[in-house]
Amino acid sequence: MLANRHQIWTSAEVSKLVRLLHQGSSYAETLLNRLPCGVAMLSRDGELSYANAFINNRLPELPARLITLDGNLQAVLKSHHPVKSLDLGLGDHFDASLYPFDAEDVLLLIQERDPAEQDAALKALAFVTVPVFVTDGSRRIFFANEAFAKLTGYELPELLSCELGAIADLNAEPGLTREVVLRQKSGKTASVVMESSPMPYRNSPALVCTIVSSAAQLLQPEERRMVALERVSGQIAHRFNNMLTVVLAYSDLIARQYKSVDPLKADVDRITEASKEMMDLAEGLLMFSRGRPASTVAVNVGKVVVGMTSMFRTLAGDTAVLVHPRDDAASVRLAVKDLEVVLLHLVRNAKESIGIKPGTITITTEAIEAGSPEHRAAGEEFGLGTSSYIMLSIADTGAGIRPEYRADIFEPFFTTKPGAMGLGLSVTYGIVKRAGGKIGIRTSPNGGTTVRIYLPQVVETPDTK
Repeated sequence: MLANRHQIWTSAEVSKLVRLLHQGSSYAETLLNRLPCGVAMLSRDGELSYANAFINNRLPELPARLITLDGNLQAVLKSHHPVKSLDLGLGDHFDASLYPFDAEDVLLLIQERDPAEQDAALKALAFVTVPVFVTDGSRRIFFANEAFAKLTGYELPELLSCELGAIADLNAEPGLTREVVLRQKSGKTASVVMESSPMPYRNSPALVCTIVSSAAQLLQPEERRMVALERVSGQIAHRFNNMLTVVLAYSDLIARQYKSVDPLKADVDRITEASKEMMDLAEGLLMFSRGRPASTVAVNVGKVVVGMTSMFRTLAGDTAVLVHPRDDAASVRLAVKDLEVVLLHLVRNAKESIGIKPGTITITTEAIEAGSPEHRAAGEEFGLGTSSYIMLSIADTGAGIRPEYRADIFEPFFTTKPGAMGLGLSVTYGIVKRAGGKIGIRTSPNGGTTVRIYLPQVVETPDTK
């Protein structure tokens, strides 16, 4: 798999882009040049017939003819199977693989082993709800997320440097999905299904292990359903995005064959517009599934709310908007754009609930200690423990939510409004979970709705950029 910031590409999908490039698609050429990996075409005798921007800019020393690959090229052309982990003489910082393309050419993919990107990948795993841990070459755990700690009953520091054999009845092997018996700290055992896949980490072998069925044993039914929805939504959105990319590339290719006055050109333009709208839809699913890591900074929620007040009042129209920032200089770690998306979705929902009747939307931010007497009830309700949080509350005096709808409000595409997409609350849910936070709703028919979000405080100076 190839990661392209916002999308995940398979070798087959990269091959499609190269074919579109050969047909003259400038859209395909742009996408290939944006990939953070090398893509090249090799002839039967190893000559480079195409190289993308990554190779031209990062690997200018790559020879025009790769003589050392002759044997591997012939093997790929004959067997139609890929050959991976090739040595191109580029050192330990790059992985190279060959994939079949056609009868005479082979696709070369080169990926960089970037320690910073690998560290970022581990940080992203810390926020997923599925239990994940990573072992080194000696099968010692050097990374685990909170979900895995919760599953085993250990604290995170206890898991680090722990041998895999101490908590599981077998040593994992790359590429296998198998049943594993986990030994929990309490002495109990849990039979789970574990997937494992190799990952180079700082020029050493590592193994990423994901528990794919155990989370359901410890989660409540509502949490279990949301975890399943997140996983499925992310998988669908990635595939959907990639297919739409190919559609856009073809429509770009077709559009250039018609003059602007040709009625068929307008039809092709409509295909392009519809495809882009569907990409926006896939983007919403990715935000719900947390399949799209964002660049986070220390941010003061109250300052962001105050800065957006005029926008809120524009959205609310005749509805009064009251803002009460009480979080002082406290910070949370979040992408500012994500926080803005959450606020806009919730204010828009509040206004739609109030409708044309007189009403009020009240936005409050407050720094709290979940273990303090005044916040203990909320801490227990949301499972906050005794940590420090920023509470963000958006309350409205609208119609409220009917009881039969409450269990479904965070699901993608669930909506009671005609013509709406039903992604606002699901996107909000995904962003909050990605930030390690909690979200809940209190509502009653004709009694208004209050959405409360709890985000972990961080001891960092807010980014003022």
